[in-house]
Amino acid sequence: VILAITRTPRRFCCCSARASTMTRLQTLLLLGACVGSSAFASRVPRTSVVKPLRPAGAKKTIAMVGVPVDVLANADVGQKLVGAKGMALKIAMGLRGGQVDFATTVAPALGATIANAMFLSGLPAVNKARKDRSLGDLNPLPFPIGFGNCLGWLIYGILLKNPFVVAANFPGLLLASYYVMTGMKLGSTEQKAGVEKTFLAIMTIHTAAALYGGFVCADVGAAVGLYGLVNNAILLAYYGAPLSAMGQVLKTKSAASIYAPTVTINFLNGVFWSLYALAISDTYLLVPNAIGAVLATSQLFLCVIFRGGAKAA
Repeated sequence: VILAITRTPRRFCCCSARASTMTRLQTLLLLGACVGSSAFASRVPRTSVVKPLRPAGAKKTIAMVGVPVDVLANADVGQKLVGAKGMALKIAMGLRGGQVDFATTVAPALGATIANAMFLSGLPAVNKARKDRSLGDLNPLPFPIGFGNCLGWLIYGILLKNPFVVAANFPGLLLASYYVMTGMKLGSTEQKAGVEKTFLAIMTIHTAAALYGGFVCADVGAAVGLYGLVNNAILLAYYGAPLSAMGQVLKTKSAASIYAPTVTINFLNGVFWSLYALAISDTYLLVPNAIGAVLATSQLFLCVIFRGGAKAA
């Protein structure tokens, strides 16, 4: 951090004092986030166990976990444990006699794989822009939003020690950093200003959340709830794009602006993560993914209705 602040190459400072100032501001914001996170980590007992958050007075439910084969083989014990219907559901959703549960193991693994594939889908266009030394039609504004989204869910996964959430966002955070740097390097003056403002806004939110979690939140459960709310708020910016595209389709009566394969992947991603969130009773994970699945379903529905609109136009 000290090197980044004090040893900025002078040739860049002379050419663009504003760019150098913004770089230092971003570095200071990142430093604030690190300090807040460190302060929070120093207050967390190493032996603490985070339990799934439940509303006060909510009825306790049994999480869907794998049941050993010998238990399933004994009808009496199985009925006492999960009941006839629960046992049938275990057999239907389990793999190899219920040793691996689809909702809590396979679904999040598929969701993490799809999420990483979605992050990687932008890499060819970004590499092409770097090769051509121009962004062309590439819009860099979603890059800092993607960075903030991955950073928030990565912290959320670390707090819960959830390997699926971490695996779904750690590669995306690195790719989003690469995308943001590309946008700042090749974008026009207007594009760079938009990326700077968005990135600073995202980092201000995360810095404030880190400081609040480190000095105000009483325990890890409170910090998990805080970051769950922060991540859901950031995702609202993501949902602006599909809503805008749907409005354009309804206005022009043409679905040419909707790419069905990408929307289908978004739908599957939302479904897998929603299924996992229901299985572990995680509301913060369920809400954004369920909304994403509904939006993707709506876009696919518009594709079916207006599939001939582009030809007619």
